[in-house]
Formats: sequence, structure tokens, C-alpha cells
Amino acid sequence: MSPIILKRIQRLLHRRELRYPFTLMAVLFGMILIFASVFSVFEENATFADGLWTAYITVTTIGYGDYSADTLAGRGVTVLTSLFGIGCFAVFTGIIVEKALQRRMRKMKGEGSYTGDGHLVIVNVPSYDQTQDLLKELDLSPDFSDLSRVVVASALPDNDKEIPDMLATEVDGFIMGLPSTVETLKRAN
Repeated sequence: MSPIILKRIQRLLHRRELRYPFTLMAVLFGMILIFASVFSVFEENATFADGLWTAYITVTTIGYGDYSADTLAGRGVTVLTSLFGIGCFAVFTGIIVEKALQRRMRKMKGEGSYTGDGHLVIVNVPSYDQTQDLLKELDLSPDFSDLSRVVVASALPDNDKEIPDMLATEVDGFIMGLPSTVETLKRAN
């Protein structure tokens, strides 16, 4: 491997949120190699490639059944690999769902940034009804109906901390911050 690729991997591993998934993937890969080795040694007429295939099918819990363990050692490793595979996929699913929820919460709280261009910036939300009326008017306008919309507000009605779903689905971005500051406007792009 080239030194540049190794440095990039090393930098990625230093990121706290990626360390756990990378470790889990490394352990999963190691488990597949161990399974393949044990399967090819203890099972009659099984090659290492057969072991890799069976390990993959077992870890992913697909279970085609074209290869299966006949010996006690092979069956034991198959059971452990199946349990570990189920656990790994549950953890991976949890990580993905957690990241999606965090991203949604950041959007709802206006903590993110909008990266698109050619959009319309709507400053402040006097009331949700008035903002929805404005969005309906924009939908009817041939000049503005196709433009993305980003709402920038320093506060929401009723001291809400998050933009409500009814409004979040109508706009492409929400930025919480003082509209008169450069930092907030940069986040609105």
C-alpha cells in the first residue's frame, strides 16, 4: 500500500466517530478469515475459497446451504460466526440509524449549513402560518416556484427549539442564527 493511502486511513481512524465501525469491520474480516481457515481444515474436500464463501454466507445470515459443516468443530465455528454476524449487522444498522437521526436533528434545530446555490433565503419566521402562506405564494410564482428555499431565523415562534415537521418538509434548509451576522449568512450560503 502506498504511504499516502496509509496516512489517509490513519487519519480516518483518529476520527472518533469512525474508530468503532472500522474496528468492528476489522474484527468481522478477521472472523471471516478464521472461519474460512477452520472450515477448510476440518471439513472434507473443502478449499479455503469454499471456507470464505461459507463464512460470508454465514456472517450475513443468508445461509444458502450449498456448503455446510459436517464436523463438530465446523458446526461450532458456524454457530459462533452466525451469532457474531447477527450482532455485527445489528451494530452497523444502529450506527447508520443514529447518524441519520443526528443529521435530521441538526437540520430541525438549524445547526447545519446549506451547500446549494441559486436559492432563495427567507429571513425570520414571524409565525408558522405566515411562513407557510409565503411559501404557497412562492409556489404560485413562475419566477420563484422552482427555487430552493432556506429559512434563516434567530428565533422561532412560541420559543420552539426546532422547526416543526410541517415547515421542514416545505423548505430545503433551516439555519438558526442571527440573520445580520456574516457567519449565519455563510451557513445559508
